[in-house]
Amino acid sequence: MENGLTLNNVVSYSADNASVNFGKHNSVFTRLKEENTNLIKANCCCHILHNCAKFGFKLLKYDVESLVLKIYSDFSSSSKNSEELKTFCEFAQHDYSEILRHIVVRWLSLQSAVERLVKMWRVLKMYYVARGEEKTHPLIWTFISSQQDEINEYSLTLPECFLYFVNATLPIFSKAIRLLEKEDTLSTDVHKVILEVKKQIEGRKEDKFYGFEVNMSLEHLTKEEKNILVKECTLVYDRLLNYLNKWYSFTGNDNVYKIVSVLDLCQPKLFSFNDLVEVGNKLKINFDGNELYNEFSVLKSVVSNLDRKDNNCCKMWCEFFEKADAPNLFKIMQHVLAIPVSNAHVERVFSVMNALWSDARNRMSTELVKAEICVQMNLKITCEDFYSAVLKNKTLLNAARSSKKY
Repeated sequence: MENGLTLNNVVSYSADNASVNFGKHNSVFTRLKEENTNLIKANCCCHILHNCAKFGFKLLKYDVESLVLKIYSDFSSSSKNSEELKTFCEFAQHDYSEILRHIVVRWLSLQSAVERLVKMWRVLKMYYVARGEEKTHPLIWTFISSQQDEINEYSLTLPECFLYFVNATLPIFSKAIRLLEKEDTLSTDVHKVILEVKKQIEGRKEDKFYGFEVNMSLEHLTKEEKNILVKECTLVYDRLLNYLNKWYSFTGNDNVYKIVSVLDLCQPKLFSFNDLVEVGNKLKINFDGNELYNEFSVLKSVVSNLDRKDNNCCKMWCEFFEKADAPNLFKIMQHVLAIPVSNAHVERVFSVMNALWSDARNRMSTELVKAEICVQMNLKITCEDFYSAVLKNKTLLNAARSSKKY
């Protein structure tokens, strides 16, 4: 391979869960597996959580995702509509906030868009009621039709309950995805994050909690409406749990994130030697068992003295390896921490590239695009520090003035 790299040194392969990447027959993973039999399958858990939420809310009686798209379409394509909405905000003494766009393939956009819709919902109802049924999209009208004579400000109608239910449930997934997207999240953290999502959904189902506003409005619904709401919300919880169980193995021995989760030093209790051996064997790592036990004994004696201030597993492992000579344990942790948490970083690179390589800058060379991406993704200094550093670098300034960048 280019730059002298070899597939034999690749620890794992992470991508979205499409069949072209992880299909059983003739996928990218199976092709790579032919070259490296020890290659680890690391599915992108951000995709799993995003698709889980999308799948769970798909069959709701009132389609909240489509509602978000339709309302955004009304105001994004018409400045007149936006100005009219601002007028209603002034009349209702309500702060105006722009309706957010939801992009169906973006992981976190639906929660932000629904949250904004809920924030503006009182004024939006006034706007669409004044506009009338004939000038309002039928989907939007289903959410407000029962209030065309009098807007209800004290409790939620049945369609509104579904909107607020989605708004209360989506943060479970958004919070988890944000955790998985963080640069300091490790493969040892993933199982804990996904397990917490499952526990929260199970807890809400057991407690019959559909969001505070929704639960407070149940007594104002008719018996038939209440039965519809409870049935639909319970079905959503079941679909969410079924999807998670299908695409993420909580009990099986083939889930790499579950296997390596025991090596998290931030846990109150240290893992056992048998746990360590199991991880080494599952990842097909060659190690000296006797030496590994001696190294584990050293870890056991010093783990209580490691710095837990930041609750950072990686820093704790680094601190241990700086103090102790543990080549077998180091080898295992090298493999474990090399397993990607998700392919969020790759997706972010694509987004940065699309923003850079725009129609207005279509003469950019491939080398320049690569250089700018490297700067944006890897340079961590502030703008002020960067400015000061550039002023001192004459070579860089001369290169910036030249036409070679084109």
